[in-house]
Amino acid sequence: MLRPISWIALVSLLALSSRAISYDWLLLTALWLALAVAAGVWAIQQPWVKEAKRPFERHTSIALSILLIPILAYIVALVSGVILERISADRYNNARVEFMTDPDGFPFIKNFALEHYGAHVVLTSPVSGWATSSFPLPHASAAFMAIGPGFCELTLNPRNVLRGFSGDDPRPWVKGVMIHELAHCLDISRDMPSFTNNKIGIKSIAPTAAGNVVDLEGHIEAANGLATKRWREALADVFAVGYWRMVEPSANKLVADLKEKRRNGATAHTTSCWIQYAANAPLPDNLSSLPSWADEIRTTAHCALQHKRS
Repeated sequence: MLRPISWIALVSLLALSSRAISYDWLLLTALWLALAVAAGVWAIQQPWVKEAKRPFERHTSIALSILLIPILAYIVALVSGVILERISADRYNNARVEFMTDPDGFPFIKNFALEHYGAHVVLTSPVSGWATSSFPLPHASAAFMAIGPGFCELTLNPRNVLRGFSGDDPRPWVKGVMIHELAHCLDISRDMPSFTNNKIGIKSIAPTAAGNVVDLEGHIEAANGLATKRWREALADVFAVGYWRMVEPSANKLVADLKEKRRNGATAHTTSCWIQYAANAPLPDNLSSLPSWADEIRTTAHCALQHKRS
């Protein structure tokens, strides 16, 4: 049982090493040698090698196995990976084109952000969007907004955003995801310095870490802490809940789905306490007041930033 598993592991490591660990020739050479040794051991045990009548035939068969099996295994695995990458990228690009032209897709969040908050939202490039939203890598996500100089850059993979969604109409959910990401941009961007203004804010930093922020490096260090991650997710979720309650007839179902998702999600996303406050709080007078409304709930809700999951 261990032999085929070991062989699969060797082939996989060899194929992935050139993609994930670039230019590490020592590792690549070691894997090639290990695969060649495995191929030689396999060849020696084969009947057509053992039963060869002449030593030359036996030695040639073993040598060809040592040479060709690693090469063929590597090529097949590598080409298969390249083909799968191309299929994945094409699927993402097709979904991106549809997302750009769908009135409930990117045009919605672009117009919504500009009309209500004066924020400019752009869509990330096809290559960057695919690479950062299609693989379960660190800091990757099906949807997120990067903050640029004066704009918010949206990355969204519609297929992955809807993974696990069980409702009949996905449009309100996707809108809520975009609103959630917009809230992140509005929350964090007001704290960021610009080329003409060096002031650094701490509104997006958890109160437990804000006291240590005196410069940009301190701000970034605090932003990487679990408390600030949950603090930011809390505002974004509250913002989305407020939006749903103000415009979506199915708001109660959407909020319930969000609470369920957060209950089973990553530690930084355990925001059910804030979601419950947002679901019951009186709504603001208009959508333009959502940021201050979400700020108020995040600040006054009696929710623990250092919540430990059972």
